[in-house]
Amino acid sequence: MHIKINRDNLYSKKATTIRVSKFQFTFLFKKTQMTHFNLFSKIFFNICLFFGIISFCSTSEAQITTNKQLSKEELKTIFTTERKANLGIHYPIFRVYTYSDSEGKFYIVLAENPSKTENGKDASNKIQETYIKYKNGNYTKIFETNDQLRANQYESSIWFWTKHIALEDYDGDGIADPILAYGSFGLNNFDDGRIHFIIHYKGEKIMIHHQNSPMDDERNTKVDDAFYILPSKIQNKVKEIMSNMEQNEQAIFPAGWIEAMGNKKLYFDEN
Repeated sequence: MHIKINRDNLYSKKATTIRVSKFQFTFLFKKTQMTHFNLFSKIFFNICLFFGIISFCSTSEAQITTNKQLSKEELKTIFTTERKANLGIHYPIFRVYTYSDSEGKFYIVLAENPSKTENGKDASNKIQETYIKYKNGNYTKIFETNDQLRANQYESSIWFWTKHIALEDYDGDGIADPILAYGSFGLNNFDDGRIHFIIHYKGEKIMIHHQNSPMDDERNTKVDDAFYILPSKIQNKVKEIMSNMEQNEQAIFPAGWIEAMGNKKLYFDEN
């Protein structure tokens, strides 16, 4: 922040110019004979004015991001059958998040196709994430992500892992950096299922794909090269989520995965 203050003599016609970043403020005072009390009052006034301007400019230039999960009523009102069809949302909506930042207002729609496991338990066999921008009453799809069960891997369910979803502005540029996660169950539940991360960054989609396995030679992680171009604070947030998954016994990442990502490897396994 660049601040510049110019003042003339206090005992003559005075002009005070204060520049804070892109804002400039100029104040003129009439020529007058100053008593010590008046001089002190003017100095005190200018000090208060100066810090008030800094506070105003900081608030004006700061970008505030907000987010929330839509209620069931909001979801039904906004995402009608007709709008879902227009946006190409194919499955029942499981959850919707909305956020606003310096770029506008956005919706992240998570849809899951219900199914049953071989044991008759509730599950889902297909998922769809739809990323939407709202402007002037229009809902425009930016991109979508689709996935489904892999029969050859004996998967039983695939779903969004909402406990690991993060929607904040992590690099402080006034633009939210949504991070989503979804995964699947295999024969051994988490142990041989898949995990996928979707990172939204300035209109782009960046992904990390991981295959869990109790067998060393079947465990691997693939990282989009664009991930390593992301600001370090966003990368660190993703790594934090990955560590939480390990602690919750939902993920088995290859040994040394933190070092591998530190070295910007696009593929790493136990070999």
